[in-house]
Amino acid sequence: LHHAGLRSYCASMADVLSLTRSDRISLHRPFTFDAHIQDLFPPLTVGASVHIIPETIRRDIEGIKIFVHENGITGGSYTTSLGALLLEGTPLPLRYMTLTGEKMAGLVCGDVQLFNGYGPTECTDLISIFRLEKGIVYDNIPIGRPMANSWCFITDQYGHLLPCGMAGELCFASVQVGRGYWQLPEQTAKVFADCPFIEKDAWGRKMRMYRTGDLCRWNEQGELEYLGRIDNQVKLRGFRIELGEIESRMMKYDGIHQAVASVYDGQLLCLYYTADSDIDEGTLKEFLAQSLPDYMVPAAYIHLDELPLTPNGKIDRRRLNEQNNPIQSADMQQVSPCNKIEETLLEIAHDVLGREDFGVTDNLKLLGMNSIHAMRIAIRAQQKGYAIRVAELIKYQTIRQLHVDGISMSRWLNVQDKGKPIVVYVLGISGETESCHLMQELQDKYRVLLFENLTEIYTSLSDKNVDMLMDDYLSILHKELNGEGVHAFIGHSFGGEMAYRLAGRWSLLSDWRTQVVVLDNVPWTDSMENFWKLLKDRIDDKHLTLPKTVAELLEMSILIKDIVIQMRRTSNVCPSYDLPIHLFVSTKHSGIDDVFNYINEMDTEENRTVLSEILDTDDMARTIDVEGMWHKNHKGSLTVSYIPDTHMGMLKKEYISLYLDSLTL
Repeated sequence: LHHAGLRSYCASMADVLSLTRSDRISLHRPFTFDAHIQDLFPPLTVGASVHIIPETIRRDIEGIKIFVHENGITGGSYTTSLGALLLEGTPLPLRYMTLTGEKMAGLVCGDVQLFNGYGPTECTDLISIFRLEKGIVYDNIPIGRPMANSWCFITDQYGHLLPCGMAGELCFASVQVGRGYWQLPEQTAKVFADCPFIEKDAWGRKMRMYRTGDLCRWNEQGELEYLGRIDNQVKLRGFRIELGEIESRMMKYDGIHQAVASVYDGQLLCLYYTADSDIDEGTLKEFLAQSLPDYMVPAAYIHLDELPLTPNGKIDRRRLNEQNNPIQSADMQQVSPCNKIEETLLEIAHDVLGREDFGVTDNLKLLGMNSIHAMRIAIRAQQKGYAIRVAELIKYQTIRQLHVDGISMSRWLNVQDKGKPIVVYVLGISGETESCHLMQELQDKYRVLLFENLTEIYTSLSDKNVDMLMDDYLSILHKELNGEGVHAFIGHSFGGEMAYRLAGRWSLLSDWRTQVVVLDNVPWTDSMENFWKLLKDRIDDKHLTLPKTVAELLEMSILIKDIVIQMRRTSNVCPSYDLPIHLFVSTKHSGIDDVFNYINEMDTEENRTVLSEILDTDDMARTIDVEGMWHKNHKGSLTVSYIPDTHMGMLKKEYISLYLDSLTL
């Protein structure tokens, strides 16, 4: 993507939404999701203010409503399902709401002006938008007309234009179209091309076109209607899922003859298969979970004698869902509640899911529970005086496990195959999403015991320091390992220090030798505190005023680091252990990469230059000698490798093999 496309997008959105400097826009989407630019850049270009909704309430309907009222929010964008929930109940003082990411159906515009937006990441977010008329009921709510400086075309499989009413592939030509996929020329060539219908733009440059892979048509009013995906790639709860990848992995399981992945009723990922014998579905699910991310592991498994075929011999996917209802066919145990809490939560789940044929041990996800249902259950439970988190409900999936397990500090990532050695992965303050590639590839060779992110369990930590937390971790290790050894302890950033501390104490208390992989951390320094203090001092010295979004992002980063600083201050200095260490150091350390992301968000070119100058100094780029500190303080063997990337960038997939290769068996 390039700046000209973003600038055009911002001008178009500001015009369509009638944004002014008096608007106060909520930003709900995370910064890792491209849709966040809807509520970030266009408002700032007209002088409006942007209010970032805290992570802690992003799935809390009542919390978001309170945030809207307290901050005088006038507009914002949300996923279609979440927006529909926000529109229920007490009216919101909003001027408008933009809903995107899912097909809109059944909504009628009332006092809040609704917009239905559509667009892929490859084209700088939205490429079309539709303004719903108040009180009108639509059979198929359109996705609107193209953005300014843009054109939409409906083509057949040969690239020929189709007339109004005929369905075909939506192609988009615009300054918003990206240049292509980074270092993927073959994939770029498949969907990016020079537009054959408009040769040049107003400046004489070739017009780029993107093939969306979506099935659409023009209606009689000249609006686009979205019909679905052309291929088997589907979107479920915000994630794009390649059904063929699930099917390919399924076919590697012994005994499977045929496999078809499908999304039932737009809410449940299910897998139909044929096999020569009965297969334990729990084991099958665990097998898939070893190589697929959580959102691509099917919730329902349907064993069929044969798969239906079309007249030309292909598998008839449409008939699969029509003839088989995975929700109704689920084997329900209908276990009764054993206490008042379970009784209350079960009543709420019955009401939210609209059925009563299940009990406290039945899988709610298999019963059709999605993230929106989970939010509703959590809201109702809180109204009854029971505080439960949406993340826990989605994770545990049954009412009994939710009540018994609560928040856990650790969990196994994969099947406990006794033939595999054990690796302990300590997240520390690193996110599970950022660490997903490393965790996924570890599971191919090892049983992985994960210690959760500290921010996820922070409320249960109370006044604990690192030493006290290590006591808890050691107790968990002794319980989970049951006398087995640990091949290696691994951690990134502060998780690296925690992995080192835990490995050292565990080796002293057991007869097992182990090793540690540390990704960019030094336990013997307050480098993070020094970095953030130096950054704040430099900003104050330059009298640099940060835009609200940048100031809040900076404050969030400092808050996370403060967790580490506080835990270190109240604990003993990290001892030196006689353990083999594999240290990997990023070439840009100490948080510098985090702050570089703020430069483009500065409000003026002058301020961007000032912040760049602050960061472009030796003492800011590296406040400590990571390798030197380890050589000085660690008494065991030490191997050091440098990764040519940032502190967070070193978790990219291309570097994972280096970390795994360092683990000697």
